[in-house]
Amino acid sequence: MNSGDLKKVRDLHAAWLRDEVGGVRADLRSADLSYADLRSADLRSADLRSADLRYADLRYANLRSADLSYADLRYADLRSADLRSADLRYADLRSADLPSPGVVLLSDWGSLANESVAALMRLDASAHPDPEAFDRWARGGSCPYSGVKVQRAANFNENKDLWIPGPPPTLWEAMCMVLDEKCPGWREEKEESK
Repeated sequence: MNSGDLKKVRDLHAAWLRDEVGGVRADLRSADLSYADLRSADLRSADLRSADLRYADLRYANLRSADLSYADLRYADLRSADLRSADLRYADLRSADLPSPGVVLLSDWGSLANESVAALMRLDASAHPDPEAFDRWARGGSCPYSGVKVQRAANFNENKDLWIPGPPPTLWEAMCMVLDEKCPGWREEKEESK
């Protein structure tokens, strides 16, 4: 995709975000955006499934709620990108520069293995002003974050049947656990073909 086409997509998407007539949600499925300079781009809720974003500069990009599932983000610079509720499941993150573990955990990770769910619920409890609210919730009470003025530590599908109090993982451990499960190979360095 050339820079003129990308600018048009971004402009139409910005109009869509403002709910203007003629605005269109960015559909960049499978688009070749390798090496694109998307610093500070507002791509909230954009469809970037399977997009090629290798080497893309996404610093400070607003990717909140964007669908980046299966996107090729090898070597992409995601530092300081807003990834809250973004779908990064099965994205290729090999050699990508990532934002802080806390930001990565705020992406939408959906269903996870039971062990991961239990660990992330302990992390959520550790960030809660009343960690005992999780014990009450597991016994049939309301959601521990209902009415609380702080955000969860991670976005995933919780399961009260798996709640067991205990020490939480560190943010780094939690991020590694999630990425190992949902973005296999993210720790691997990949040789680019010459």
